[in-house]
Amino acid sequence: MSIPNILVIDDDPAIRKLLYEVLSAKENYNVIVAEGGAEAVRFFYEDKIDVVLTDIHMPGFTGLEVVDDMKRSHFKPEILVMTANATEENVAKARKLGARSLILKPFDDLSILETEIEKPCRRVEYPETFVLDYEPGSASISTLSSFDGLMGVAGEALMLTQFFVEP
Repeated sequence: MSIPNILVIDDDPAIRKLLYEVLSAKENYNVIVAEGGAEAVRFFYEDKIDVVLTDIHMPGFTGLEVVDDMKRSHFKPEILVMTANATEENVAKARKLGARSLILKPFDDLSILETEIEKPCRRVEYPETFVLDYEPGSASISTLSSFDGLMGVAGEALMLTQFFVEP
């Protein structure tokens, strides 16, 4: 199991502090904070960043410009964007760049934020997952290299992180 590196990018020191404290409270996250695009890009190339949580509107590089730069690298992190100004243009651009979620600020409920961050982190923590395909009278197990968007129970496939078979 790997510990995911989460890069938080926001020009507001209060938001950076809040997100650092909330996410660092989880023992299974390594949290790195950056106050702007140039610092974020430096951290991205120095550390193996698994999840990026970025504000859209910042001086200098916008969060979307930073994400666009990161997406051009050989390593593609999971992207979550935050904004207090969710325009159609911002949403469309974030989606085009592959953002997994758009989180509105101010954060009314931190549990929603934690849940959105937990989803991509699970892919890092459990890169190999077992899937049980069930049909009446038979079952087969296959291995996935990642979650590939599968979460919980979907149709007749039950995702398992461990599978025990008794003889």
